[in-house]
Amino acid sequence: MNVRTSLLALCLTVAANAQNSLPVVPTGSPYLWGPPNTKPQVFFDMTVNTTVTLQGLTYYAITPVGTAGSIEVWITNPGITTYVGSETNAANWSRLTLGPSTYPATPTIPSVCFTTGGVLQPGTYGVAVRYNNVGAYFFLGNGTNQNFANAELSITAGATQADAFTVAPFSPYVFSGTIYYGNGAIAHNCATKVDYGAGCYATRGSFYQRFNSAAATAAALNGRSLTLTFTGSGYIVGQGVGVSYIPPTVAATPLPANNNLETTVPLPSPLLHPTGMTTQLYVATNGYVSDAANATPPGALSYLPNQGGLLNTPATMWALAWHDFVSSEVGSGLIKYEQVGSLMVITWDGVESYPSTTLNPSTMQIQFDLASNNVNYVWVTMDPFGGSPYFDQTVVGFSAGGPSPDLGPTDVTTVSTLVLTAPESLPLTLAASAAPVLGTTIGLTTSNEGVPGVGIDFLSLGPIAAPGVDLGILGAPGCAALLDINQGFGTLITNLGTPLPGMTVSFPIPGTASLAGNVIASQSVFLDAAANPFGIKTSNAVRLTLGLFAL
Repeated sequence: MNVRTSLLALCLTVAANAQNSLPVVPTGSPYLWGPPNTKPQVFFDMTVNTTVTLQGLTYYAITPVGTAGSIEVWITNPGITTYVGSETNAANWSRLTLGPSTYPATPTIPSVCFTTGGVLQPGTYGVAVRYNNVGAYFFLGNGTNQNFANAELSITAGATQADAFTVAPFSPYVFSGTIYYGNGAIAHNCATKVDYGAGCYATRGSFYQRFNSAAATAAALNGRSLTLTFTGSGYIVGQGVGVSYIPPTVAATPLPANNNLETTVPLPSPLLHPTGMTTQLYVATNGYVSDAANATPPGALSYLPNQGGLLNTPATMWALAWHDFVSSEVGSGLIKYEQVGSLMVITWDGVESYPSTTLNPSTMQIQFDLASNNVNYVWVTMDPFGGSPYFDQTVVGFSAGGPSPDLGPTDVTTVSTLVLTAPESLPLTLAASAAPVLGTTIGLTTSNEGVPGVGIDFLSLGPIAAPGVDLGILGAPGCAALLDINQGFGTLITNLGTPLPGMTVSFPIPGTASLAGNVIASQSVFLDAAANPFGIKTSNAVRLTLGLFAL
């Protein structure tokens, strides 16, 4: 098969299926269902006026970035025209369709393409939208925010349920999101773009470890300490040899009791760190300290710890234990600070976590040595119980500030000489501008090339699953081939300036309906004589599934 002829010919004009939508955007009081290890679902009744094929949906969510889950749509069996009365009877329901959901880096509205189209004939159905490993927002129904309609569909909401078909529902509650569909019983092929594999080369200036339960956090951290030894251009991370917990004295200054806020703590002398210096610290209730305001890390809320937020925070962040603490809870201890010799000591002194109905304090401490510029993390006793309705995750680590490469987690229980350097460097990176819908044109942009020069962006019908084929045998260790270049062709890219082609390759996709579902892979190679003996760097790859529509 000739890739250029089959995939880039601009002569065929079969149109993709038209896509319609019904936005369900209620006003009023939001409610979060969690934690995500349950299977919450939301009910509503839906009247279909003409045959439609459900294609996907968006939904409002609060979930740590990168969390993988799925969405299922269930409908009542023939003859049952409402969810009411069937909420705890699974025999009255059939699954119509489902789709994967990965919480993205920045939006709070993930989109889900269903793996198969869900055809609905005219009629009225009870509907249940089930959230697997997803924390979704619903809204409290108030009589004025429960009905939504267009020419094809109408919805009357509704109720929620903490675990699918097993417990009594709460009513009235309203689904929040947008339902996407096509008119008629139509072909269903969703266009998608998925990054896979990793580019080379990256240098590490940040680190993290994520714990997904309170029990795991306590088991790993209780009685442990780490030291970040300042080298002048970075840190060396190791176990805290000779580091001790310093109990707060009566002279320690308590920070105001609050929830999800930051308080500024002045320093008596400057603190040097890998990317600069600071004369004050911003202490967040939720277990981290920064050199500038950092109340909402990118892609997250301050009470939803995740490595994506830490690795991309604009401010330098010391994540002692990024977690959903609440010092304003009745009976909670406070966060306190004081200077002890050359140390600025900040202590979470028996600070509570959610839920507020459980006694679950944590005591931990971060010590900034203003003489050596070293930083100590000290964990005394961490809450082992959990049960928060807003997730129990904890992230430990450090972010140098700005975009950081994700080189995988670091085991803080065994780390000994992890070298963090500044400035960090990101790997050669390839990104697609949009999902490859038939009849459209997308851009494939290569970045982080680091040196002036030229490269090639490849398109291929032969993706190679990650981690790919290591090119060390050619003299490029750590770089991987993630596609078969013999099944495709390459296009010149360069950063040497106009009128040369630039770093973005334009990919026009034919409107040929028969191409829907085909998979094409793209990966870039850039020449860099200093990178390795072979003189190249490779990017991650992008898997493009051609489709009739995209969300």
